[in-house]
Amino acid sequence: MRRAQVLVVATGKGGVGKTAVSLQLAGRLAQSADVILVDLDVQADCTSGLGIRGSDPRNDQGANLFAALTKSEALIPVSTRWEEADQDNPVVFERERLRIVPGGEAMEAFLPWAVGKSTPDTELDTALEPLRAQCDWIVLDCPPMDTWTQRQALNASDWLIVPVSDDHDEMRGLDRILRVVSNTARVRLLGAVLARMPANAKVVIQETREAAERVMNGEAPVLDPVIRESVEFGRAKEMGLTVGEYASWASSVGGQSAAKPILGLAYDYTTLADKVVQEIFKRRAE
Repeated sequence: MRRAQVLVVATGKGGVGKTAVSLQLAGRLAQSADVILVDLDVQADCTSGLGIRGSDPRNDQGANLFAALTKSEALIPVSTRWEEADQDNPVVFERERLRIVPGGEAMEAFLPWAVGKSTPDTELDTALEPLRAQCDWIVLDCPPMDTWTQRQALNASDWLIVPVSDDHDEMRGLDRILRVVSNTARVRLLGAVLARMPANAKVVIQETREAAERVMNGEAPVLDPVIRESVEFGRAKEMGLTVGEYASWASSVGGQSAAKPILGLAYDYTTLADKVVQEIFKRRAE
C-alpha cells in the first residue's frame, strides 16, 4: 500500500537556506514522484517561492492549514502550476506531481492556540495521515525558533534534514533542534546540509562540516554536495521558480549562455535530492 515518507526541513536559527532546501528538494523529487509540500511558516516563503502569492486564488494564507490543526478539518493541497504572465507565448510549468498546502498569516494564531492546549502535539500527524496514501513524499518546511510548530512537524515526520551555514551561531541552532528531536521518538535525523556557503572558501566549508559533525556526534552525516551562496536562487524565487525551472526558463528566453549562471546551483540541488533519497533507502534497510 502506498505510504509517503515525510521529510521535515528545520533549523534552530533563521537565514540559513531552509526554504531553499525545502523548495528545491520538493521540486526535484516531483520530477519522478508525487510530492506534497506543506508550508508551516507564517512568512509563507515556500508558497510565494512557487509563485503562489497576493490575490492568487490558491493563496489562502494558511487558513486551511490552521483549520486542519485546530479544528480537525481536512488538509487540501493545491496545484502549483506556474505560467509566465503577460506574454504572447508564455512559458508554462505544469508541476503535475507537486502540490502544496500554503502557509501564511493565518498561522499567526497557531502559537497562542498551541500554548494553551494540554493534548500532545500530534495534530499535524493526524492531518497528514490521509495524504500519505495520495503521494510518495511529503516535505514539511518548518519555521525556525518556533518550538511548538517544530514539535508538531517532528512528531509527524520520518526524517529530519537540518541546513546549517558558516555562522558560528548555527551550531547552537543545530544543537537546539537536536534537543527538540531527542524528545521525539519517531523522527530520525537524516543529516545536515551545508547551505548558503561562500564560494571558493574551502577552509570555511571544512571547518563548518567538522563543527556540524561534532554536534551530531556520529548520529548522521553531513549530506553532500555543499550548497553555495548564489544570487541566482533569489532571482528564481522572485519569479516563483525552482532553480531547475529557472535554468530552463533562462535558456528559453536567452539561450544557454543566459542559463549558465544557474546550472551549477541546479546541479547541486539535484545531486542533494538524489543523495537524500539514497540515504533514506540505506537507513531504512539497516
